[in-house]
Amino acid sequence: LERKVMAESDRIHAISSAIAREIERQYSLTLDPQRVDVIHLGLEDMRAAEKGLPPSLRGDMVGMTFVGRLESRKGIDVFLETVPALLARFPHLHIDVVGNDTIPNGSGSTYRRDFEKAAKGKYDRARLAFHGEVDEDALRGFYAASDIIVAPSRFESFGLVHLEAMMFGKPVVGGAIGGMAEIIDDGVTGLLVPPRDSKALQEALVRPVVGGKLRESIGAAGREAYERRFSASTMAEGVTDLLARLGSS
Repeated sequence: LERKVMAESDRIHAISSAIAREIERQYSLTLDPQRVDVIHLGLEDMRAAEKGLPPSLRGDMVGMTFVGRLESRKGIDVFLETVPALLARFPHLHIDVVGNDTIPNGSGSTYRRDFEKAAKGKYDRARLAFHGEVDEDALRGFYAASDIIVAPSRFESFGLVHLEAMMFGKPVVGGAIGGMAEIIDDGVTGLLVPPRDSKALQEALVRPVVGGKLRESIGAAGREAYERRFSASTMAEGVTDLLARLGSS
């Protein structure tokens, strides 16, 4: 039925070019480009509602936050591979991990439990905090308080976490695949790394940790891109224009 809908609809609204290609692959379809309108998602500006801020770090500390469910698709395993080395190399780095950390990883355990067992004694536990799933107010607080957001997913049809980071003016590191590659302008509004590549991810994370000016420039560019391309009004205008054209055809 889904394939029939895709094949016979007069117009298709895709939130990214990546998901349109994925639909073609999953359903063995070739979509007429003239029927596909790519209108990216937009978000209301949450930056003003910064409630539930986590405790402030010392002035010389750099805060990095992973945002996402602790599951394979979100790349938590790839990120955790980098954590001991990053904490050892940078004594001024603090890492927060925000997202449901109780999801089974396929081996009867969880990524958090496996990491804490394997890395015991190899990192400063005072500088790494797992917070589990948090409410929206607390999540906004983490975005606001962090210096760097990391979400190295293996695939995203769009990438709301990455856009939320840009909304808050924070440099974000994501995967060079799917909708993330459409949202993030690599080296300008964020950094992109090959999915599953922990070495490339670690190298990318080092750059904003050591570069305060880089954090500021990428964060400012990300905020500008959000205002120009990804606001709720921009998305609404795109959808209403699509419906108007559909109604007049």
